[in-house]
Amino acid sequence: MRSGLRPIYQFDSCSIKYQKLKITEVISLNLHNQDVKCARSKGTAIVKEISAKATLSLGERISRQPFTVSTDGTNDAGCHKLYPLVIKSVNPDTLEVSSEILSIPICEGSSTGENIFNLIEAEFKAHKIPWENCLALGADNAPVMVGRDKGVYGHMSRKNPSIFMSEESASTSATAKEKTGRLKKLFASRTNQLICKFLVDALEPFDAINTELQSDASKIHVLQQRLEKLIKQLMVKFVQPAVFQRDGIFANLEKENLRQSSDIIIGKAAAEFIAQEKSKMKESRLSEFFDAARDFYVTSITYLRAKLPLKNDVYSHAAVINPANQLTCQFQSVEFFIKRFPVLLPPNASLHDLQLEFATYQCTDIASCIEERMDKTWASISRLTEGQEPIFKLLPQVMLHLLTIPHSSAHCERIFSLVRKNHSEFRSRLENSTMEALLIAKSRPGSAGDRDYSKEELSELKSAYHRSLKN
Repeated sequence: MRSGLRPIYQFDSCSIKYQKLKITEVISLNLHNQDVKCARSKGTAIVKEISAKATLSLGERISRQPFTVSTDGTNDAGCHKLYPLVIKSVNPDTLEVSSEILSIPICEGSSTGENIFNLIEAEFKAHKIPWENCLALGADNAPVMVGRDKGVYGHMSRKNPSIFMSEESASTSATAKEKTGRLKKLFASRTNQLICKFLVDALEPFDAINTELQSDASKIHVLQQRLEKLIKQLMVKFVQPAVFQRDGIFANLEKENLRQSSDIIIGKAAAEFIAQEKSKMKESRLSEFFDAARDFYVTSITYLRAKLPLKNDVYSHAAVINPANQLTCQFQSVEFFIKRFPVLLPPNASLHDLQLEFATYQCTDIASCIEERMDKTWASISRLTEGQEPIFKLLPQVMLHLLTIPHSSAHCERIFSLVRKNHSEFRSRLENSTMEALLIAKSRPGSAGDRDYSKEELSELKSAYHRSLKN
């Protein structure tokens, strides 16, 4: 059986008891007790029913609380493109930040900023989602997305002037790595082995930050710090120490501010290679190598400083979310976000109330609340009590909603990769609506096998096929 057909076609030969499709696993076991058979058509109807309920639940949630939306397009059959709308929000039951698909609308015709925006707005209207609740747009750096006039962001900002454009830092650092990698052409000589050893060390900082930014857990609270660290890791290798101490990561890269060739840090392996092979290498080759190494660093820093959001107020103030900065961050950072996104403050709360909670937070021992994921940390902080009363009622909610702001598009791309080609050779007959239903159900947080359904829900799912025939 071809893997591309398994999600729906495996229903054909199985009773509901033995199906292994995780998104219908629990339903399968429960409905088996009622002797319900489930072939392909009935299985499709059940999956669509599950996804419809999931979409309705998600739509109701984000109509009442802050969230962010991310999207990207993929080529479909003909001239159509699919635009999965990935919502990042706080689950009110678990207080965890998660990403879920709201829908996968089809853009027919040109994928202009206006047309893509219209797809998003249509979904917002269908679920009565106020634009004020949308904190940010997550997308790649294509002009059709980030354009302030005709791009999707431009159209969204006219609906909500405070909306934030989450810039794609992960792809920027990856592109910088690619651009500098092209300098290998300069090294087409007998020094290739030396060059390879140099590149292994020089590219390591790019790999490290790209790996971290692919994390499913929110990293907005450390993004500014990580980006500055990347710049510093590269600059200390070729910029004079006195210049860097004086001007930091924005130091001028004129030649007089750079280290001498013999003082450039090229990595342990490359340095050892030179020490062992120097007598066999021409001096001109070594000079060419150090010049190219310096060009590598200069090109990297020039590109990164031009493209990365190193002076972005949102990312800078987001450090207040990190408990590691509990004693050093100021309330002004929290106030910045409340002014930028008024929806963060509940109608019955005041800025003064929030300031008192922040002051209390700074004076509270939260060591027992620290978790690996920042959303779980703030969920633990929200459960701290004094007597029978919670210590914090406002601050954790504000911090959790801020964690929905994307630090990269990785959360969207993970979901989006499942639908790179809707009509592939393995899924030529899979309808858009069926694929959308599968992915919506799959994108829900947690394991599908752990989901519980009430008797009423099971009864509705049992009759889903009959309702689908009427429609």
